[in-house]
Amino acid sequence: MEEGDLRPSATRRAQIRPVIARGLLPSLVAVAAMIVFAGAAPNTARAADHVARGNFEGASGHVTSGGVTVEKTAEGYVVVLEDDFSFDGAPDPQLGLGRNGYDGSTRFGKLESNSGKQSYTLPAGIDASQYDEVWVWCEKFSVPLGVAKLN
Repeated sequence: MEEGDLRPSATRRAQIRPVIARGLLPSLVAVAAMIVFAGAAPNTARAADHVARGNFEGASGHVTSGGVTVEKTAEGYVVVLEDDFSFDGAPDPQLGLGRNGYDGSTRFGKLESNSGKQSYTLPAGIDASQYDEVWVWCEKFSVPLGVAKLN
């Protein structure tokens, strides 16, 4: 090797190849991947902040029960009907919010299932922190089917 030439000699290159093949290169790739993914994790895995929780009670002769949680995520508010949620059924059940009564302008979705865990992302214009009730509402007959007081 001449002065100023930083390339390794053929002999040195031959000595380096087995070291790279045995694990140095895979180890470097693994470390680089950990650095990349560790930097990305805070942006992709954001925890939800618990805002309020309540339990449903039936209304208008309907049986509605189970827990509901309102969470705030990076994307906005999410209403989660818990695993124990149960509803006896009715035509056109919708979900909405209220404060001392149902507010039709907060309707955010049709009930997906009469039982079990379900999640609903609220439209951007609805600030769930301004309400203290989650309603199951029959839009067709304009009657309440169940309400959960939040605390």
